[in-house]
Amino acid sequence: MEAQAIVRQVEGSDAVIELAGRAGGCGRCHEPGGCGGSSVIGQVFGPRCSVFRVPNTIDARPGEQVVVELGERDMLRAALMVYFLPIVMLVAGAFLGLTLAEAAGDRAAFLGGALGFLAALVAVVRFQARERRRGRLQPVLTRGQPSTH
Repeated sequence: MEAQAIVRQVEGSDAVIELAGRAGGCGRCHEPGGCGGSSVIGQVFGPRCSVFRVPNTIDARPGEQVVVELGERDMLRAALMVYFLPIVMLVAGAFLGLTLAEAAGDRAAFLGGALGFLAALVAVVRFQARERRRGRLQPVLTRGQPSTH
């Protein structure tokens, strides 16, 4: 994923950038068949944060236009961990709770689902900490224009 941004300030080895416009995941938000629906969701739940601190690996200066890149594979892995895993674990926990304690019925399903969801949250927090230590999921600054896919 790529997005245009403007460097607002430089603080030590980091750049504080502001995304130009409302960047979308596919870069085709306003084209027919594009993912413009994501901006509608963003409007419903409030404006998305558009100011970020990233490592200034290109020695960018305030006012300079840059491109912010984040690997699509890393984004997919993170999305699966954050969105998909909790749902799967909640359903699996509810099913397991219901199966193991059939007599308890809904209470066992609820307890199993809650425990499955809690286990998924722990896994997500550990995933985030591990990826941060490894330097993954970190946006990268480059100069130039975003490529059009």
